[in-house]
Amino acid sequence: MVENAAARVPARSGAWEAVDQSEDKLAAVPKRPSLLNAFGWISIGTLSYTGAQFVYVVLIARILGAEAVGEYGLAQAVSAPIFMLAHMQLRRLAATDVRNEFPLSAYLLVQVISGAVGVGLVVSLGAIAYPEILGLLLGVALFKWTEALSFIAFGVMQRRGEMKTLGVSMVFRGITTIPVVAVALLTTRSVTVAVFASVALAATFLLAYDLPNLRRRGEGPLGRSGLDRAGLTRLLRLGLPAGGRTGLTSLTTVLPRYVLEYFAGMRAVGLFMALFQLIQLCAAANQSVINAILSRMSQHYHDGPRQFISFLGKVLLAASGAATVMVLLGYFFRNPIISSIYGSDFSALAPLLPLFLAVAGLRLLLGAFTAASVSMRLLTQELFLMIPTLASAALLSLILIPRFGIAGAGWALLGSTLVNVLCLAILVGRNVMRKLRESETLSDAKPAN
Repeated sequence: MVENAAARVPARSGAWEAVDQSEDKLAAVPKRPSLLNAFGWISIGTLSYTGAQFVYVVLIARILGAEAVGEYGLAQAVSAPIFMLAHMQLRRLAATDVRNEFPLSAYLLVQVISGAVGVGLVVSLGAIAYPEILGLLLGVALFKWTEALSFIAFGVMQRRGEMKTLGVSMVFRGITTIPVVAVALLTTRSVTVAVFASVALAATFLLAYDLPNLRRRGEGPLGRSGLDRAGLTRLLRLGLPAGGRTGLTSLTTVLPRYVLEYFAGMRAVGLFMALFQLIQLCAAANQSVINAILSRMSQHYHDGPRQFISFLGKVLLAASGAATVMVLLGYFFRNPIISSIYGSDFSALAPLLPLFLAVAGLRLLLGAFTAASVSMRLLTQELFLMIPTLASAALLSLILIPRFGIAGAGWALLGSTLVNVLCLAILVGRNVMRKLRESETLSDAKPAN
């Protein structure tokens, strides 16, 4: 039965034909856990990991104050777009590589090189624009590099159906990060030291757990298939447009922080980050859903447009319901939520909570359309759609932030995210309809033959 399934996988050409047949069978017939099981493990892992990042910021706010949160937020704002570009959505490409087009070694090699370039860019930019937080910038860049390598391992685990392995890795990362960061902050009173402690912890999990687990399952980092220049070029052609899009998406998200720091100072950035982390926490639940269904969505697209449309519709419906619930909770419980998490120093932010949760709701829809686009391999087209999104973010930030401060930054985020959702929805919709017409044309032509 395994042999029959493997035989249905199209043969690869060129140097990739040298891949051992047993490795092809292993990748072609991964375990297919139930959607509930996949969602359960990825949800636990994603929420634990993202929750730890949220607690990270809460600890900084509680121990060192809003100014330190602002420094950390600015370091994230500088490094995030660069590393989104450097990562090139390799995790999602690996997760949806159902035909096993590229070995793990190709993904890792590309990420090692692009990550090194990313660290260099972050440090260079920091030395010019933000020398006062250069050490913090270096630490954040190294963390994101290490994190990106682990994300590739997570993508391969998703494709193989190893959801429990993935979930365990993320859970233990989350529960160990909090005490490490807390001890570093309390003993040194330094965000930079806490970040470097996180780097050491992330590297330990990558080298001691993630990669060894893949090696034991036949996915060695160097791979029996070796590396091929033509294959690496194809991977870069897929990844660079995806990285460009996510990099521009990240830049759109962090752009208000640059403007806010310029007009209102580091403390305002810290207050903004407190609200922004709530967006990240709310979006984590949606991200876990997207990660759980990504491989299945890709398979539905290859099976036929009608199955894909039905599946995407259900995801969008669930995302819309979750967004509505979040905004309502933010409106009716805004004061207790802010005061219980951050303390009285941040209580003035409570009226802005529904606005920022509305941004989180739109990002749920954006995540669903992004997963659809990755499954459809519309990566180059997505890149061009980011131009109006980035332009709207820049324009709204420059108009609203000088006048309304943090509230203006929230409205700028809301407006640019809405533009992004609409552009991506149009792109996905047009391509789905095109494939549906092609499918109907082929179906009508069969009786005539």
